[in-house]
Amino acid sequence: MNTINHPANLVSRLDMNGNNDHPAELVSWIKEISKQIKLAIKGQIIATLYPYRFQGIEYLAFDLEGAQGSFSLTFMAGQPTELNDITPCVTDMSQALAMAAALIFSVDALVKFSRALKADDYEII
Repeated sequence: MNTINHPANLVSRLDMNGNNDHPAELVSWIKEISKQIKLAIKGQIIATLYPYRFQGIEYLAFDLEGAQGSFSLTFMAGQPTELNDITPCVTDMSQALAMAAALIFSVDALVKFSRALKADDYEII
């Protein structure tokens, strides 16, 4: 997939009442990446999300696995929008999470967060 550069204002409408809407360019990107995911992974897909910071930049790692195959993206937040199939740049972490969620729904994946995000060593019930 070619890299597509967009102005920084290309963002999804995400309001507190759940009235959300993605611009057409993002919908096209979501559809294309969903196709790539479905080609790469067989069986039930599990998506693992892991936010982190590195050198002052926020990232959202997005790893998908199935019975066979895997697919990974890392959203880079706080940047002008640049859509590609490895490290898409987005305006903020809300946009990264919204796009990850749209992909999750599109491929009917189960979701989990990285165990590294645990606050303590409590026992899982």
